[in-house]
Amino acid sequence: MRIVLKAAAFIMLGAMTGGCWVDSYVRDQEREIEGLQERYNTLQLQHANMQAMMSAQAQEKRRDVSAPDALLELQKQLEALGIKVTAKGGTLVVTLVNSILFDSGKAAIRPEARRSLDEVARLLRDKFTDNMIRVEGHTDNIAPQKVKNVYPTNWELSAARSIAVVRYLIDKGINRERIYGSAFADTAPVATNSTEAGRAQNRRVEIVILPMLPVT
Repeated sequence: MRIVLKAAAFIMLGAMTGGCWVDSYVRDQEREIEGLQERYNTLQLQHANMQAMMSAQAQEKRRDVSAPDALLELQKQLEALGIKVTAKGGTLVVTLVNSILFDSGKAAIRPEARRSLDEVARLLRDKFTDNMIRVEGHTDNIAPQKVKNVYPTNWELSAARSIAVVRYLIDKGINRERIYGSAFADTAPVATNSTEAGRAQNRRVEIVILPMLPVT
C-alpha cells in the first residue's frame, strides 16, 4: 500500500511539474535495471566458464593415457607378445621392433606379426576410443643398399613401414580420422648404432597414444 501511495504521489508531482521529473525518474530506473542485467550476464558468463574449465580438467584427468592404471593394463596385456609399453611425456608408447614386423629391407607386414598388431588394435578400439594415434617409423643409420631402387634412403623405408602399420590398424577398425603416420629414419635412436644389438633396437615402429586435449 505504501509503495502504491508513493508511486501515486510521484505521478501527481510529475503531473504538477509537467511530467519532466517523472521522465527523469523512469530513465534512472531503466539505467539501474540495465546495470543489474549486465552484471547478471557477466556472472552467468563467469559461471559457465568456470563449469567448462572444471569439466575439461576432470575429462583430462580421466583420459590421461600415461596414468599408472592405463599403463599397467597395457603392459600386462602386451608384454606376453613381446611388445614394450612405456609412458613418455604424457603419452603411451607401444614399441614393436622391426624384426617382429618386417623382413629386412621390406615394408610388408609379416604374417607372424598380425597377432601382435591385432591385439594392439583391439586395445586401441576398446580403451582409447577418442585419442589421436601417431605411428612412427624408425631405422638404424645404415642405408638400405639392397633395396635402394625402392627405398633410396631410410626416410622412404621408415615412411613405408609406418604407413603399412597405419593401414593395417585402419583395416582392423581404427577410425582413420584419428590415426596418422610419420617417418623419423635414423634421427631418433634409442640405442647406439655402433653395435648390431643397438641397431636392432633402433629399427622399430612406435605407436604413440596421444593425450586428449581439454576443450576450450
